Amino acid sequence: MKTEKLRLFKEGDEALTGKKQIFVVDDDASVCRALAVLLATYGFSVDTFSSSDVFFNIVSDSTPGCLILDIHMPGLDGWCALERIIKSGSKRPVIIISADKKSGNHERALKAGAVGYLQKPFNDQALVGLINIAGNAKKEDDMRKVYLMILATAFLMTSILGCNALRGAGEDISNAGGHIQNVGN
Repeated sequence: MKTEKLRLFKEGDEALTGKKQIFVVDDDASVCRALAVLLATYGFSVDTFSSSDVFFNIVSDSTPGCLILDIHMPGLDGWCALERIIKSGSKRPVIIISADKKSGNHERALKAGAVGYLQKPFNDQALVGLINIAGNAKKEDDMRKVYLMILATAFLMTSILGCNALRGAGEDISNAGGHIQNVGN
């Protein structure tokens, strides 16, 4: 397993570099490497961790950045890590990723407080889109605007471009809308 690179994070690091900070937590080193390379090509600053425990030992709750979190890992799994982040009061957006094909994971992730869920393998544009949406929606009230933006984007892509990849997105978007409505109430 890859040795974690130690980096000292400070409040406002993102502002100093101009790059959005992304943290990837996955016990599969190849996934960490692939996501680090992919996201770096989109201009993100990426740090990877082999477990939730290592992540929490190195990165404080106040450190800005978006967390991409796998579900099934030894030690503290993704569900418990997400719960810990939410209970801490951290505003860090979390995107859950998993190869698990179990139905209900998407809904569970959103209800637990994640900003999104992607099943592996996933499209790089879907991931980058979620990261950008998460970074732009700093307040829970903004999530309603995000929901409308996702609906509009999905509509345009399916109707104008005829993109078959998004034909099943309506149900996912509807599920996300229900979650957003529940969060706002």
